[in-house]
Amino acid sequence: MQDENIQTDGSGTWKDRGWWMSVDIIRQRSAKKKYDEALDLQGLGERYDLILDNGKVLARGVFTPANDLNQLAKLLLMIEKWSGTEIHIRGKRIDCSKCWSMAQIFRCCAGMAPCQCESAEKHLTYIGCHKVKYPISLLHYLPNLNLKERYWFEFYEKARDDVYEPYYLDKKALKQAVESANDGLSLHCPRFPAQSLSLIDLLPVKVDFRRGDARWWRLERSRKKNRNQQQKKIIVPRSPEIYRRWICQWLRSVLSHDKDARSEDMSAIHHAHPWHADVERN
Repeated sequence: MQDENIQTDGSGTWKDRGWWMSVDIIRQRSAKKKYDEALDLQGLGERYDLILDNGKVLARGVFTPANDLNQLAKLLLMIEKWSGTEIHIRGKRIDCSKCWSMAQIFRCCAGMAPCQCESAEKHLTYIGCHKVKYPISLLHYLPNLNLKERYWFEFYEKARDDVYEPYYLDKKALKQAVESANDGLSLHCPRFPAQSLSLIDLLPVKVDFRRGDARWWRLERSRKKNRNQQQKKIIVPRSPEIYRRWICQWLRSVLSHDKDARSEDMSAIHHAHPWHADVERN
Protein backbone atom coordinates (compact mmCIF):
# COMPACT_ATOMS: atom_id res chain seq x y z
CA MET A 1 0.00 0.00 0.00
CA GLN A 2 1.08 3.55 -0.62
CA ASP A 3 1.47 4.68 2.98
CA GLU A 4 2.77 8.10 1.98
CA ASN A 5 -0.69 8.83 0.55
CA ILE A 6 -2.65 7.97 3.68
CA GLN A 7 -5.12 10.77 4.17
CA THR A 8 -5.10 12.79 7.37
CA ASP A 9 -8.17 14.45 8.81
CA GLY A 10 -8.55 17.30 6.33
CA SER A 11 -4.90 18.32 6.29
CA GLY A 12 -3.46 16.58 3.23
CA THR A 13 -1.45 13.36 3.32
CA TRP A 14 0.84 12.11 6.05
CA LYS A 15 3.87 12.87 3.91
CA ASP A 16 3.07 16.56 4.50
CA ARG A 17 3.19 16.18 8.27
CA GLY A 18 6.88 15.70 9.09
CA TRP A 19 7.83 12.51 10.94
CA TRP A 20 5.25 9.74 11.09
CA MET A 21 5.21 5.97 11.28
CA SER A 22 2.54 3.49 10.21
CA VAL A 23 2.26 -0.03 11.60
CA ASP A 24 0.08 -2.54 9.73
CA ILE A 25 -0.76 -5.93 11.24
CA ILE A 26 -2.91 -8.81 10.01
CA ARG A 27 -5.28 -10.57 12.40
CA GLN A 28 -3.34 -13.21 14.32
CA ARG A 29 -5.76 -16.08 15.00
CA SER A 30 -3.15 -18.15 16.84
CA ALA A 31 -2.29 -15.34 19.27
CA LYS A 32 -5.63 -13.64 19.92
CA LYS A 33 -4.70 -12.24 23.34
CA LYS A 34 -1.49 -10.68 22.02
CA TYR A 35 -3.31 -9.48 18.92
CA ASP A 36 -5.94 -7.70 21.02
CA GLU A 37 -3.19 -6.12 23.10
CA ALA A 38 -1.46 -4.95 19.92
CA LEU A 39 -4.70 -3.34 18.73
CA ASP A 40 -4.95 -1.47 22.04
CA LEU A 41 -1.40 -0.16 21.53
CA GLN A 42 -2.19 0.88 17.97
CA GLY A 43 -5.16 2.82 19.30
CA LEU A 44 -2.76 5.02 21.27
CA GLY A 45 -1.41 6.50 18.03
CA GLU A 46 -2.46 9.56 16.07
CA ARG A 47 -4.85 7.51 13.97
CA TYR A 48 -6.21 3.98 13.97
CA ASP A 49 -8.05 2.17 11.17
CA LEU A 50 -9.39 -1.31 10.41
CA ILE A 51 -9.19 -2.08 6.70
CA LEU A 52 -10.48 -5.06 4.70
CA ASP A 53 -7.63 -5.94 2.33
CA ASN A 54 -8.07 -8.92 -0.04
CA GLY A 55 -10.34 -10.66 2.43
CA LYS A 56 -8.01 -10.04 5.38
CA VAL A 57 -8.57 -7.64 8.24
CA LEU A 58 -5.71 -5.13 8.37
CA ALA A 59 -5.22 -3.01 11.47
CA ARG A 60 -3.23 0.18 10.91
CA GLY A 61 -1.92 2.57 13.51
CA VAL A 62 -0.24 5.85 12.57
CA PHE A 63 2.10 7.45 15.10
CA THR A 64 3.76 10.87 15.40
CA PRO A 65 6.32 12.22 17.93
CA ALA A 66 3.40 13.55 19.98
CA ASN A 67 2.37 9.98 20.84
CA ASP A 68 3.84 7.77 23.60
CA LEU A 69 6.97 6.38 21.97
CA ASN A 70 7.49 3.89 24.79
CA GLN A 71 4.20 2.28 23.85
CA LEU A 72 5.22 2.30 20.19
CA ALA A 73 8.46 0.50 21.18
CA LYS A 74 6.41 -2.08 23.09
CA LEU A 75 4.22 -2.62 20.02
CA LEU A 76 7.23 -3.17 17.75
CA LEU A 77 8.72 -5.77 20.07
CA MET A 78 5.39 -7.58 20.19
CA ILE A 79 4.81 -7.82 16.43
CA GLU A 80 8.36 -8.19 15.04
CA LYS A 81 7.88 -11.89 14.16
CA TRP A 82 4.24 -11.77 13.05
CA SER A 83 3.50 -12.60 9.43
CA GLY A 84 1.87 -9.90 7.34
CA THR A 85 3.33 -7.05 9.38
CA GLU A 86 4.39 -3.90 7.51
CA ILE A 87 6.13 -0.86 8.93
CA HIS A 88 6.70 2.44 7.14
CA ILE A 89 8.42 5.60 8.33
CA ARG A 90 7.49 8.63 6.24
CA GLY A 91 6.45 6.23 3.47
CA LYS A 92 9.70 4.21 3.50
CA ARG A 93 9.26 0.55 4.31
CA ILE A 94 11.33 -0.74 7.24
CA ASP A 95 12.18 -4.42 7.46
CA CYS A 96 10.56 -6.06 10.49
CA SER A 97 13.92 -7.56 11.44
CA LYS A 98 14.83 -4.01 12.53
CA CYS A 99 11.98 -3.82 15.08
CA TRP A 100 14.22 -4.44 18.08
CA SER A 101 16.71 -1.74 17.04
CA MET A 102 13.92 0.73 16.30
CA ALA A 103 12.34 0.01 19.69
CA GLN A 104 15.61 0.94 21.44
CA ILE A 105 15.74 4.20 19.48
CA PHE A 106 12.17 5.09 20.45
CA ARG A 107 12.80 4.29 24.09
CA CYS A 108 15.82 6.55 24.05
CA CYS A 109 13.78 9.25 22.32
CA ALA A 110 10.96 8.96 24.86
CA GLY A 111 13.36 9.21 27.79
CA MET A 112 16.05 11.74 28.58
CA ALA A 113 17.90 11.40 25.28
CA PRO A 114 21.40 12.89 25.72
CA CYS A 115 21.28 14.45 22.26
CA GLN A 116 18.20 16.45 23.30
CA CYS A 117 19.52 17.54 26.69
CA GLU A 118 19.66 21.29 27.31
CA SER A 119 23.19 20.91 28.66
CA ALA A 120 25.80 21.35 25.95
CA GLU A 121 28.03 19.08 28.00
CA LYS A 122 25.69 16.24 27.04
CA HIS A 123 24.11 17.03 23.69
CA LEU A 124 27.44 17.98 22.11
CA THR A 125 29.29 14.93 23.40
CA TYR A 126 28.85 13.15 20.07
CA ILE A 127 28.00 14.06 16.50
CA GLY A 128 24.68 12.50 15.57
CA CYS A 129 22.99 9.72 17.51
CA HIS A 130 24.53 8.91 20.90
CA LYS A 131 23.15 5.36 20.98
CA VAL A 132 25.06 3.85 18.07
CA LYS A 133 27.69 1.17 18.58
CA TYR A 134 30.63 3.43 17.70
CA PRO A 135 29.63 7.06 18.37
CA ILE A 136 31.70 9.86 16.87
CA SER A 137 33.01 12.03 19.67
CA LEU A 138 33.01 15.84 19.43
CA LEU A 139 33.38 17.36 22.88
CA HIS A 140 35.91 15.04 24.49
CA TYR A 141 39.18 13.35 23.62
CA LEU A 142 39.86 10.37 25.85
CA PRO A 143 42.58 8.27 24.20
CA ASN A 144 42.83 4.62 25.24
CA LEU A 145 39.90 4.88 27.66
CA ASN A 146 37.13 3.91 25.27
CA LEU A 147 38.24 2.07 22.18
CA LYS A 148 34.66 1.96 20.88
CA GLU A 149 34.56 5.71 20.35
CA ARG A 150 35.58 7.35 17.11
CA TYR A 151 36.72 10.91 16.60
CA TRP A 152 35.78 13.38 13.91
CA PHE A 153 39.43 14.34 13.31
CA GLU A 154 40.11 10.78 12.11
CA PHE A 155 38.61 11.98 8.83
CA TYR A 156 41.51 14.31 7.99
CA GLU A 157 43.36 13.07 4.91
CA LYS A 158 46.27 14.23 2.78
CA ALA A 159 45.64 15.03 -0.85
CA ARG A 160 49.21 13.98 -1.70
CA ASP A 161 51.89 11.97 0.07
CA ASP A 162 54.04 14.98 0.77
CA VAL A 163 55.49 15.72 4.21
CA TYR A 164 54.57 19.41 3.81
CA GLU A 165 51.07 18.82 2.48
CA PRO A 166 48.22 20.04 4.73
CA TYR A 167 45.55 17.64 5.93
CA TYR A 168 41.98 18.23 4.71
CA LEU A 169 38.79 17.14 6.46
CA ASP A 170 36.69 14.76 4.37
CA LYS A 171 33.34 16.17 5.49
CA LYS A 172 31.40 14.02 3.05
CA ALA A 173 32.86 10.83 4.52
CA LEU A 174 32.25 12.14 8.06
CA LYS A 175 28.58 12.84 7.30
CA GLN A 176 28.20 9.43 5.71
CA ALA A 177 29.67 7.81 8.81
CA VAL A 178 27.17 9.66 11.03
CA GLU A 179 24.20 8.86 8.81
CA SER A 180 25.08 5.20 8.22
CA ALA A 181 25.67 4.35 11.87
CA ASN A 182 23.34 1.70 13.29
CA ASP A 183 22.50 0.62 9.72
CA GLY A 184 21.12 4.10 9.10
CA LEU A 185 18.25 3.47 11.52
CA SER A 186 19.16 6.42 13.74
CA LEU A 187 18.09 8.76 10.94
CA HIS A 188 14.57 7.45 11.47
CA CYS A 189 14.52 8.78 15.02
CA PRO A 190 11.87 11.53 15.20
CA ARG A 191 14.30 13.66 17.19
CA PHE A 192 17.54 12.88 15.35
CA PRO A 193 19.94 15.76 16.18
CA ALA A 194 20.15 17.13 12.65
CA GLN A 195 21.91 20.24 13.97
CA SER A 196 25.00 18.10 14.54
CA LEU A 197 25.29 17.59 10.78
CA SER A 198 25.32 21.38 10.44
CA LEU A 199 28.25 21.50 12.87
CA ILE A 200 30.24 19.29 10.52
CA ASP A 201 30.07 22.02 7.88
CA LEU A 202 31.67 24.41 10.38
CA LEU A 203 34.57 22.17 11.40
CA PRO A 204 38.02 23.34 10.23
CA VAL A 205 38.62 22.28 6.65
CA LYS A 206 42.40 22.17 6.93
CA VAL A 207 45.16 21.41 9.43
CA ASP A 208 48.48 22.86 8.35
CA PHE A 209 51.45 22.27 10.65
CA ARG A 210 53.40 24.99 8.83
CA ARG A 211 50.88 27.62 9.90
CA GLY A 212 50.71 27.17 13.66
CA ASP A 213 48.31 24.24 13.91
CA ALA A 214 51.00 22.23 15.71
CA ARG A 215 49.92 24.18 18.78
CA TRP A 216 46.80 22.00 18.93
CA TRP A 217 47.51 18.90 16.86
CA ARG A 218 50.18 16.27 16.34
CA LEU A 219 50.67 13.17 14.20
CA GLU A 220 50.71 9.58 15.39
CA ARG A 221 50.52 6.19 13.76
CA SER A 222 47.03 4.76 13.53
CA ARG A 223 46.24 1.47 15.22
CA LYS A 224 44.33 0.55 12.07
CA LYS A 225 46.12 -0.68 8.95
CA ASN A 226 45.28 0.31 5.39
CA ARG A 227 44.85 -2.05 2.43
CA ASN A 228 48.62 -2.44 2.16
CA GLN A 229 48.82 -3.49 5.82
CA GLN A 230 50.57 -0.23 6.66
CA GLN A 231 49.82 2.07 9.55
CA LYS A 232 49.16 5.54 8.25
CA LYS A 233 49.75 8.70 10.23
CA ILE A 234 46.66 10.40 11.61
CA ILE A 235 45.96 13.72 13.29
CA VAL A 236 45.20 13.70 17.01
CA PRO A 237 45.10 16.44 19.67
CA ARG A 238 48.31 17.09 21.55
CA SER A 239 46.53 16.19 24.81
CA PRO A 240 42.98 15.91 26.20
CA GLU A 241 43.45 19.22 28.04
CA ILE A 242 44.63 21.06 24.92
CA TYR A 243 41.77 19.58 22.89
CA ARG A 244 39.30 20.79 25.52
CA ARG A 245 40.62 24.33 25.18
CA TRP A 246 40.51 24.13 21.40
CA ILE A 247 36.95 22.78 21.24
CA CYS A 248 35.70 25.49 23.63
CA GLN A 249 37.25 28.19 21.47
CA TRP A 250 35.76 26.64 18.36
CA LEU A 251 32.31 26.35 19.91
CA ARG A 252 32.44 29.96 21.02
CA SER A 253 33.22 31.03 17.47
CA VAL A 254 30.42 28.98 15.85
CA LEU A 255 27.88 30.08 18.45
CA SER A 256 28.88 33.74 18.34
CA HIS A 257 26.05 34.55 15.92
CA ASP A 258 23.55 33.75 18.71
CA LYS A 259 24.48 35.47 21.94
CA ASP A 260 21.85 33.68 24.03
CA ALA A 261 22.80 30.26 22.67
CA ARG A 262 26.47 31.02 23.22
CA SER A 263 25.89 32.08 26.82
CA GLU A 264 23.80 29.01 27.65
CA ASP A 265 25.96 26.42 25.92
CA MET A 266 29.37 27.75 26.86
CA SER A 267 28.43 28.31 30.50
CA ALA A 268 27.37 24.67 30.66
CA ILE A 269 30.76 23.61 29.31
CA HIS A 270 32.84 25.96 31.44
CA HIS A 271 31.00 25.24 34.66
CA ALA A 272 32.60 21.80 35.02
CA HIS A 273 36.17 22.94 34.27
CA PRO A 274 38.28 25.22 36.48
CA TRP A 275 40.50 26.31 33.60
CA HIS A 276 37.70 27.97 31.63
CA ALA A 277 39.16 31.41 32.41
CA ASP A 278 42.21 30.47 30.34
CA VAL A 279 39.94 29.67 27.42
CA GLU A 280 38.31 33.07 27.66
CA ARG A 281 41.70 34.80 27.59
CA ASN A 282 42.95 32.93 24.49
